[in-house]
Amino acid sequence: MFTNIFFNILAAVVFLFIFWKKLKEDYIPNQIFSAAFSAILGVLLANILIFNFFPSWWFWASLIGFCAGLTISIYRFKLRFFEVLDSSVISALPWLLIIFLVNSVAFASTSSLVASVFILLLILIYLFSDAHYRKFTWYKSGRIGFSGLTVVGLFFLTRSLVALAFDNVLSFVGKTEIYFSTTLAIVSFFAIYSLSKKEI
Repeated sequence: MFTNIFFNILAAVVFLFIFWKKLKEDYIPNQIFSAAFSAILGVLLANILIFNFFPSWWFWASLIGFCAGLTISIYRFKLRFFEVLDSSVISALPWLLIIFLVNSVAFASTSSLVASVFILLLILIYLFSDAHYRKFTWYKSGRIGFSGLTVVGLFFLTRSLVALAFDNVLSFVGKTEIYFSTTLAIVSFFAIYSLSKKEI
């Protein structure tokens, strides 16, 4: 228990640092850290509620709490949606990586180890696309959000494919997972297409 708490605190600190670093050129620290802490608080509250009633839904509860916290901050501080989304994605990935790595060691879990490798791959994809997406000829607008949406799309597309093959993964909710994950993957890829057509 104490190990989980320690590594979650460490992951939260990493999340806060990356989130601040990505947004510090455009917003003041008060706005950045308020948004970040709102997202973390959303995750905590959602998990407290969900574990008492539907513990198998912890992943989706965490996601909803995270998004709710960020959404409140976006409206409160008038932040730009795609900037916040892009920054939150790369900030949250190391948190997931740490969670899966700790779980793979603590429980000798092969699936958690595979998930860790997958998250690491997504981080690399984000870093590559973030450095080069403005050079993609088909992405004419060059607007921020491409990297984050790409990673989100790939993440949920992979979850839907895994859910199609296996229904006993810890963070999945049976076959329902396929519909939720597929929907978010489609929305993410459609958002990329929409962004590519907009003027800067």
